[in-house]
Amino acid sequence: MLNTTDLSSMYLKEIPEWVSSALTTLWLQNNQLTDVSALSGLSALRELYLSRNQLTDVSALSGLSALTELDLDNNQLTDVSALAGLSALTTLWLNDNQLTDVSALSGLSALRELYLSRNQLTDVS
Repeated sequence: MLNTTDLSSMYLKEIPEWVSSALTTLWLQNNQLTDVSALSGLSALRELYLSRNQLTDVSALSGLSALTELDLDNNQLTDVSALAGLSALTTLWLNDNQLTDVSALSGLSALRELYLSRNQLTDVS
């Protein structure tokens, strides 16, 4: 069974329908994605890499409770409150977005690495 798929740098505008719900690792970096709702049913995902896309909304990821690593660098995110329930996250990349507030992430007790460079943050409490 396929557990890892790399679809990076393929100029994808949408996530292929054939992406398996059994995946534990998925690379989708450096594409042209604007919608990640197709990922909402991938409950086995532990690692998801979505950097360098055109994402503005990641609320579809809120139910991916097995995620331990999530890379959302270089997107157009202004709100990450939908990630507040991802209690298994240990590493979260949010560099190069348009974030002003990340207080919703304060309850992520398993989080060990949080990357926030080049945002518009005024408060990181």
